[in-house]
Amino acid sequence: MSSCGDCKNKLSRDDRDKLRCDGCAKFFHGRCVRVSPAVVKDINDQKKSWKCLDCGERRLSMSTGAVIDTLGVPKSASAGDSDLIASITELKKDMDWKLDSIRNNVDGFQKALERLEQVAKNCVENRKVIDAVEVRVSETERNLLLDTVELHGVPPQVWPKDAEEKFTLAAKFLQSTTGVSTSADAIDDCFIVKKKKRQQSNSSGTLDETIWIVKFIGRRICQQVLCAARENVRKGGSDAMMCESGLMDVPEFRLQIFERISANTRALFSMAKTFARENQWKYVWIRNGRIYIKKMILRTGCIA
Repeated sequence: MSSCGDCKNKLSRDDRDKLRCDGCAKFFHGRCVRVSPAVVKDINDQKKSWKCLDCGERRLSMSTGAVIDTLGVPKSASAGDSDLIASITELKKDMDWKLDSIRNNVDGFQKALERLEQVAKNCVENRKVIDAVEVRVSETERNLLLDTVELHGVPPQVWPKDAEEKFTLAAKFLQSTTGVSTSADAIDDCFIVKKKKRQQSNSSGTLDETIWIVKFIGRRICQQVLCAARENVRKGGSDAMMCESGLMDVPEFRLQIFERISANTRALFSMAKTFARENQWKYVWIRNGRIYIKKMILRTGCIA
């Protein structure tokens, strides 16, 4: 009577729950080697080949490392078992390599993400600096344009011979239009800009137009000129006033006087006028480089 190669208990001849290993010729209880009775019966009836764990019929575990340890090559293992173990070994190496590659990629992605976060932080800080600089530039530009007016409507043929005559003519135009006593000594600088202007007719041609830009020495005389120009506009209902030049070629013409503003303020002023017109607000004006809107008589809002 033989004994079980696993539990060492005796096996009777009539015991149907037993298997014989084709490798070591030992007998085993089916329950000891975790083989169901139905499988045991099928192996015995069909006289199929079966080997115990020590002879190479190993059970695979979940991890690849455990598979390699479990499937250690025994002396009695067949060539097919050795090939299987070699394939699993190569698979484990490949999986380890891919796992290392994934770890390296994750590390690279993490470092790239940290760099992107730093770049985003720097961009936010730079944006704050740029905004502060833009505010200072805008304020500086506004201060530089203070005490400056623009004269629109001077005929192109009125062109001074020299700088002295340019100052004299500018003072004469301002005094004739506004009635404010203005001399060439009150003007700090004056220059003339040429630009193209579309004709009023249906023709597609353009006409030359000159804009006289006059900067005063002090703010008081500039405010007097602008206040007089606004008063004349309120009385006459038009922003163009008659100017007596005293010149032979052009004895008189219609002159417009505007406060000098920056390009950004001019664009914002145009938007403000559109907004006021759409909302039926009555007054929109500029003073000292700032834009004001008045919806009602008692309520004034500064927007720039």
